[in-house]
Amino acid sequence: MSGGPADQERELLRYWVETWQRAGVELEEIRRQEIETADTKKAILQLFGTAGSMDTAPPRMTSGLVEQTSMVCADPIREDPRMRPLLEAARDL
Repeated sequence: MSGGPADQERELLRYWVETWQRAGVELEEIRRQEIETADTKKAILQLFGTAGSMDTAPPRMTSGLVEQTSMVCADPIREDPRMRPLLEAARDL
């Protein structure tokens, strides 16, 4: 049964996929051009408000990883003896 509804649907899907493949190439080019020509300072101001609002916080001296690690290590779940087998099994993965 050539030309039936299944064949028509398959052809429509094929056309749809080919259309988006072509569009994808063009959209990627537009995206690349927009990134290359973007005014970063203007974009930051649009996202975060006035320039003064960005200057109020002192610069960070660390990434915060040390603080995060201490919070994770102090997790009460890790200290629960019932959790020890589960944590050991996860460590072995």
